[in-house]
Amino acid sequence: MKFRINLRVSLRKKIIIALSLFLIAGGTMWLLNYYKHYILNQKLQILEKKEDLFNTILEARRYEKNYFLYTETKNLKDAISYVHQAEQKLVKIIENYSRFTIDKNLKIKLDNLRQYENALAALLVLHQKRGSSATNPDLSETFAARQEAIRILARDITGDMEKIINEEHRYVNRLIQESKIYHLLALAGILALSVLTVLFFIFNVNRPLKSIETGIQKIVEGDYNNIPAISSGDEFESLVASLNTMISELNRRSEQLVQREKMASLGTLTSGVAHELNNPLNNISTSVQILLEELDDADLEYKKELLTQTEAQIQRARDIVRALLEFSRERSFKRKKVKLVDLVENTIKELSSLRSQLE
Repeated sequence: MKFRINLRVSLRKKIIIALSLFLIAGGTMWLLNYYKHYILNQKLQILEKKEDLFNTILEARRYEKNYFLYTETKNLKDAISYVHQAEQKLVKIIENYSRFTIDKNLKIKLDNLRQYENALAALLVLHQKRGSSATNPDLSETFAARQEAIRILARDITGDMEKIINEEHRYVNRLIQESKIYHLLALAGILALSVLTVLFFIFNVNRPLKSIETGIQKIVEGDYNNIPAISSGDEFESLVASLNTMISELNRRSEQLVQREKMASLGTLTSGVAHELNNPLNNISTSVQILLEELDDADLEYKKELLTQTEAQIQRARDIVRALLEFSRERSFKRKKVKLVDLVENTIKELSSLRSQLE
């Protein structure tokens, strides 16, 4: 069993397919650009939050250093307050932006901040005990050890946070560069799609319409030749085929109409032609009768003259019959350019010949 695959696609389907491809490709590029822009926006917000967090940690460290310089409890309490604020900001970052951050170990950083806060709180308690027991050497040694541990922990926290922010800055800069490239690619893609869409309409819509318009204009001018076929596989191909069928039918009916008019004209001319044929036939009959009556007469010159006239009348009758046959015969009609002067001269010659025959 043979299966025939129909490759004909209607113009409507072609337009729908072209526009669908344009929308899909354009929509895909738009979604990619939107996604990149969304990621970039999230990264900028994360960077802003982390810089704010980093500044809060730096404030805590500033008050921490002031405490170590001046040993005032107010500075230590302010340091604890800023560390607590930093913890809250880091919790919000983890809750809202954890999937967009480069560093996925933010909970470890939160634990470090809590250790830092607990160490400062413990130092505050130790400071109060030391103040009430200033002469206790064990408390002084413990106080010094706590100071060193807090410095190391704060330095590590600050260093890690600064490293994270630098990485975020580099990532944001890379996203900005990629975003520029994506925008350029999107513009180039949309331009290419626009050009392809224009070419599609030129080759699949404008060109067939122009061909059909040219063919119809030729028909208006009297040229009934078929329109060149179009292999587009859509409605335009069917339209051209229908127009060519119509043109063939018009040509056939036009030929039939011309033939009918010729036959009608032939009927009108019958009476005149009968009269024209009677004249040479009467002359022939008269000449034959004279020859029969004077058959024994020895005047050969006169007989030759009669025979010559008879032959001329017979040729005249033949010309009339041939002209009628030529008029009634069905012939193909072809348009061609002729010189008007030659046409007039030939017409004058034919009329002169006809006049001489009638005389």
